[in-house]
Amino acid sequence: MKTRKKYILLQVLSLFILLSLVIVRGFLTYINGLDINSSFPDLFDTIWFMYKYIIILVDITIIIDLIAIVINFLLLRKSIQD
Repeated sequence: MKTRKKYILLQVLSLFILLSLVIVRGFLTYINGLDINSSFPDLFDTIWFMYKYIIILVDITIIIDLIAIVINFLLLRKSIQD
């Protein structure tokens, strides 16, 4: 029973992290659509340099979190069957 509660808590935490990452990804996509270059050219160069790497890191983290959710769900299902 204690293991089942731990799996459920990890599942909720993973879903919360996934939701947060999706919100961050959407915000980064929104920033990319803004016309910052005309107002702040130096700021745009800095953001664009970091933007590519931040997007890649966020996408990799989302994929890892999805894998963790699936593994945790399988472990939870196994603990319920036992």
